[in-house]
Amino acid sequence: VYLSAGMALLDDSDWGRHYPLMFSLWLERAECAFLTGDFARAEQLIDELLRRGASKLDVAAVYERKVLLHIVKSENARAVDHALTCLRLFGIDFPAHPTRPQVEAEYDMVWRNLGEQPIESLIDLPLMTDPELLAAMRVMSSSLEAAYVTDVQLFCLLLCRMVNISVHYGTNGNCAHAYGFLGFTLGPVFQRYRDGYRFARLGHELAE
Repeated sequence: VYLSAGMALLDDSDWGRHYPLMFSLWLERAECAFLTGDFARAEQLIDELLRRGASKLDVAAVYERKVLLHIVKSENARAVDHALTCLRLFGIDFPAHPTRPQVEAEYDMVWRNLGEQPIESLIDLPLMTDPELLAAMRVMSSSLEAAYVTDVQLFCLLLCRMVNISVHYGTNGNCAHAYGFLGFTLGPVFQRYRDGYRFARLGHELAE
């Protein structure tokens, strides 16, 4: 109620004069519509925000909500498409249906980046601070469930890229998601069950 009343005091011209306030209010309103099950209104507000977004970080925040909205509506292919569109803003260009060699190249890079470091040592990585990488990691994390449903190869590719980013640029909460899911994947997909357990345990300890 208070949010709607506050927004009623603003008009279209305020996007130019008070952009940060307008963007945050509209994003909060979209979030409220999503959480209360008013998906049509949430999608309308999200699409408006995508047209208004003035920076990659703002646009990524909107895409993150759009991905989650489509997942809740069981529109997983659309969720993936929007996630991949967003990731291209940050120089991460993945196909919706990658080939096995593409996945294996990213997977091999995980082990090259680790080198002689034990998997468990990733718990001691510094915190990630780059705002664009943090935004990209949030979008990748939000899209994992949809990727798993639409193409397991994409699911694996996203996980390996998240781990590779973390090794170079530090850790954050979304890394726990990536480590845990990679642990779940390493055994059945790559036949590395012991390493899968170690990654899953790392994800748990990072969350703790």
